[in-house]
Amino acid sequence: MAGDVVSIDEHTTLIDVGMRGLAGVTAVYLVRGAQRTCLVDGGTRAEAHRIVQLLTDLNAFPPDIIIATHAHHDHAQGIPTLRREANDRGQNIEVFASSRCIPLLADPAYNEIFDTGPCESIQNVRPLREGDTVDLGGFNLTIVDVPGHSEEHIAILDESSGNLFVGDALGLNVGGVFLPPFVPPSWDPEAFRTSVEKILHIGYDSLCLTHFGCIRGHRARSFPDRALARTEAWWRLFQDNERWLGDANRMFEIAMRDLEPGIPDLTMVLPTGRNRPEAADVVQEADGEHTQSPGEIFMRGLVAKLAMGCRMFLEKHPDES
Repeated sequence: MAGDVVSIDEHTTLIDVGMRGLAGVTAVYLVRGAQRTCLVDGGTRAEAHRIVQLLTDLNAFPPDIIIATHAHHDHAQGIPTLRREANDRGQNIEVFASSRCIPLLADPAYNEIFDTGPCESIQNVRPLREGDTVDLGGFNLTIVDVPGHSEEHIAILDESSGNLFVGDALGLNVGGVFLPPFVPPSWDPEAFRTSVEKILHIGYDSLCLTHFGCIRGHRARSFPDRALARTEAWWRLFQDNERWLGDANRMFEIAMRDLEPGIPDLTMVLPTGRNRPEAADVVQEADGEHTQSPGEIFMRGLVAKLAMGCRMFLEKHPDES
């Protein structure tokens, strides 16, 4: 699935955020109803102006609503910039999130663990609960609680198309490489298993992942079971190597050797509007004589976050070690 903007169906569009200047890593989804438009997730702070530009090109800025699936920076920290841009144009964006997410959006300290630079407090957010619906005109979006990746995580079902927007609830599938969702700070393996079971019983036709893209048909129906099996394999490996969780390079080597996940083939996006991609610098990084590809750098960064998530969970639950 290539391109800055990809049509999913007649009223749904994938927008590639271009996170860290890389294509095919992070998406937000524009859903257009007869009366209102909704952006599922708000993207990153660094790439927020790119999102504004791409939405403007679609004649869809500002969206009437943003629904945040959870409070992690790459899903929510673009929201303040999008709101300011809308206000500058004399318009307003309503923001919705799980009631459990609202205090985490308000407290920038929630995201300090990711070391992504300054984060902003997000206020004036309307609460959503399991079973709530958001009417876009002609069809509803229905809210489903799916904790595990984070305690406040929700999924969003478009009842008209059968698209289920799952954020990071089932993990990441970047460039055909699966990565599990046990990043910090509030990973819960039991809640994850329960959420996978819940998702399997939802009548969806396609899964829209933030990282990355829309999965349809048989692949979509089988993806939750496969995500559970692969996540548990990653989790066992990290538990078995608990002594190395503080050494991200060692954990990367162990994971690549024992799980053989592969390296995604990632490419850079072109600058859009005021966005300046970082990947032009990233691809120049080297480890000794080994120049790392964007895909390898992405994988190493994710494995480091997974190690941190596992370590934090085991510190809180020493009986699981």
